[in-house]
Amino acid sequence: MSITDNKEIIQNRNLHVAIIIRRNCNMRCAYCSPLGENKFSKGDICKDLSMDEIKEIIDLGIESGFNIFRLSGGEPTLHPEFDKIVKYILNKNNDTKIIINTNGFKLKQYIDLIKDNKDRIEIRLSLDSTDLSHKSQGIGKILTPEIQDIINDLIKSNIKLRLNSVITKTNISEVDKLIEIARKLGTHIKFFDLYLEEDFIGNKNDAFKWWKNNHISLSNFVASLEKQSGKSGYLSYSNSRCGISAMTFDLGNIKVFLQDSNNGANYNPKYCYDCKYFGNLCRVGFYSPIVTSAMVIQPTGCRVKQFQRSLKGKTHDEQLKSFDNVINIFKNIELIIPSKKNQV
Repeated sequence: MSITDNKEIIQNRNLHVAIIIRRNCNMRCAYCSPLGENKFSKGDICKDLSMDEIKEIIDLGIESGFNIFRLSGGEPTLHPEFDKIVKYILNKNNDTKIIINTNGFKLKQYIDLIKDNKDRIEIRLSLDSTDLSHKSQGIGKILTPEIQDIINDLIKSNIKLRLNSVITKTNISEVDKLIEIARKLGTHIKFFDLYLEEDFIGNKNDAFKWWKNNHISLSNFVASLEKQSGKSGYLSYSNSRCGISAMTFDLGNIKVFLQDSNNGANYNPKYCYDCKYFGNLCRVGFYSPIVTSAMVIQPTGCRVKQFQRSLKGKTHDEQLKSFDNVINIFKNIELIIPSKKNQV
């Protein structure tokens, strides 16, 4: 495909490219995959990307038509050259933007860099509870005084911020509290249900059984949110037109997103209908291209090996072709709710 074709797909789907710059995390949340967003990827993922590798990925992304880069992990701010990575992206041209998925643990160290570039950086901060006792139950992303200070600094500095929360049976009682915090801060909040994975940090033997014992449908909160909003929720994709659709509720000056993997996602019918994972283990569809710490580009969360393209040891033209191939998967995606017979 040409760069024009790529840009058309990227713009139509509002795509970004995610980069797993850091394999490890400082937290061990029970609901996380032990591999972070590296899950389902081939290659050596048990390492961090080097600065040279990250530069190479960024250059390929820009040449392929991307201008938004999402830094993820693990915990991306733990990368020893995190500040250099941010500066490298921002210095490529005036149009590049960055999304940082973080638990906020080290944001204070980089707060001046973020403030200086607040028009081009968005923080998506994971926050699952206000209750310190949840830590012993596998919930690590808790509103401590330190995290509260960081959030206050972000808000005071007018830095774009969204709170992300994964809701399980452990922290279901925290939903109203987290919404109230978001309303006081004036920032959007997005709730995720527990995705079905092949392994969880909190799982000892049977991953499916662990998921079933901890999963809670976000539909439980629709009536309450409609009452608070004064009107029905509406379908949206929050920041993109791919992945799982989200019910959106306007509460004053903020939006509350409920992203429930049981309500369908964007799939490519050509590839997905006959896939053994469709509607079973795979409920997230195609969200965005991602480059893992093994230097493999693929659709985020996709288990299918044919869509995983290694960039390592390839010529520049071969690497660009790999980007083209993954981008093209998103061209004809559509919202599909898998039939009940395909549900686990």
